[in-house]
Amino acid sequence: VVLYAVGIASFAGVGALLISRVPTNPIGYLLLAAGTVLVAAIVIGTYADLGAVQVPELPGSDLARSIGDVMFFYPFVIAFIGVPLVFPDGRLLSPRFRWIAGLAVANVIAWTLGGLSIAQLDSFVLVGTLVTFGGAMFSIGLRFRQGDPTQRQQIKWLSADVSLAIAVLIPALLFESVNPVIADGLSSVAILAMLAMPVVIGIAILRYRLYEIDRLISRTIAYVVVTGVLSTVFGAVVLTLSTALSQVAQGQTIAVAASTLAVFAIFQPVLRRVRHAVDRRF
Repeated sequence: VVLYAVGIASFAGVGALLISRVPTNPIGYLLLAAGTVLVAAIVIGTYADLGAVQVPELPGSDLARSIGDVMFFYPFVIAFIGVPLVFPDGRLLSPRFRWIAGLAVANVIAWTLGGLSIAQLDSFVLVGTLVTFGGAMFSIGLRFRQGDPTQRQQIKWLSADVSLAIAVLIPALLFESVNPVIADGLSSVAILAMLAMPVVIGIAILRYRLYEIDRLISRTIAYVVVTGVLSTVFGAVVLTLSTALSQVAQGQTIAVAASTLAVFAIFQPVLRRVRHAVDRRF
């Protein structure tokens, strides 16, 4: 439960940050969508679990179980196909990859129809999953080969995470009917890789200046540090002057005014020094 909570929070947090910073880039929306759908799948699945043990059974428990199981597949498609196809600039590498995106949508529809027992399209889903995952990885590989050194550094984190997920998810699908225990173990590893994706993207953002969010974060840190320093100075000066002027009429007022002037005088020098120190770290 804690792992899911952390993973969902990371999807929502990183997604919201990217949406606020680069609203024209779909990666933030994809991450936020994956987290939202995962929450919905967990809520619906929980209702199904609770409903199955009630007497009488809660209405719609069986349907909720089917819908929850179906929806649980969606975040994987978003995270391991949608994001890799457009990472890091938010665009497909070339128009030739549109058919991969289209096949991914068709695969989701086929999975949904099968999960709701409307049509049995297991073979299509398996082939579609293999092809779309392969296409997403091929896109990442091409970006890595064609990119400059900075872009390669940005891509390698996501590539490692997606490669791990695909390496265990495909065998999990193959073993599902042969050995469910092995399939569940491999699926758990794939889930961990999926939940780690926002963290991986965050590493690329913070370490390799992707989307230039490092400047936004450095400025935030600088102002937090400056606020702490100035608050400490203000409090120390007020306390010192209040003690020294305790016998003077309106000594407290004088102390506050003097502290305000002192803080105002050192604000710019402190801000320059802190910014310089923080920027050097970034």
